[in-house]
Formats: sequence, structure tokens, C-alpha cells
Amino acid sequence: MNYSIIIPVYNGEFTVEPLFKRLYTFFLTMNTSFEVVFIYDCGKDNSWNVLEKLKYEYPNLIKLI
Repeated sequence: MNYSIIIPVYNGEFTVEPLFKRLYTFFLTMNTSFEVVFIYDCGKDNSWNVLEKLKYEYPNLIKLI
């Protein structure tokens, strides 16, 4: 793993997926390995469900805490 990106998530329901997709595109373009660690801060929106969906779609690239 070349890069680990750590992202705190608080009420990020509408931002975490676009952010991850941009990171994914960038690192694919750069041809380098990466992982994204999302740290859920117990917000009051649907962030956790969005993160679980992303984790399901990209199990080797995403870690959830």
C-alpha cells in the first residue's frame, strides 16, 4: 500500500461518496495503490449507511472505523 488516506466523517452523507470517487480516479490515473480509512464520528445523518455501501463496493480499498 503506497498511500493511506484518513478521513473523519461527521454528517458527510452527501460528500463521502463523491470524495471517494475522486480519490479513486486520481489514484488509478497515477497507477499507485491506496486505501481510504473513514472514521465515523456518529453524526445525525445517513453517513454510516453510505460508508457501508462504499465498503461493499470497494472492500479492498476502504476501511471503516
